[in-house]
Amino acid sequence: MAQRIHHTCVCIYGAGPTTAAAKRWKTQLNENAKVPAFAAELPEADHNEIVGWQNASALGSFLAVFLEDADQHPRVRQRVALTASLIEGEAAGTLRLESVGSNPVERLLSLVLLGDLVSVYLAVLQGTDPTPVEPIDRLKAALAHDEA
Repeated sequence: MAQRIHHTCVCIYGAGPTTAAAKRWKTQLNENAKVPAFAAELPEADHNEIVGWQNASALGSFLAVFLEDADQHPRVRQRVALTASLIEGEAAGTLRLESVGSNPVERLLSLVLLGDLVSVYLAVLQGTDPTPVEPIDRLKAALAHDEA
């Protein structure tokens, strides 16, 4: 998965319980792999964000990741499939990833763990150390300096 998203700007979509995992993927990709990534929730993203994909390929290489729950409602599964099909012509790719586990907590954590691992592996692919967060440190130092 990290190889697939390497050299792209990743947009991670969740729906219902997978929305929190999508936000976690975004922050872990930002912090560990040091890449821009964005997260949104379906169905809200279908109200206007989907329109932004019309010219995505002209702007850069964008990839959409859809995090799905194994127990999601059939209408949600249909919405994900339709959304993915509508943007795939302009996207560098679309990935649909389904949770695994025997209960909701296990399923959610399976997606969180996968995202954490992908973010670290992507950092390795890029030759980036995932641990330092220099821009955050600089921001905190500047804010602390301004308070003095």
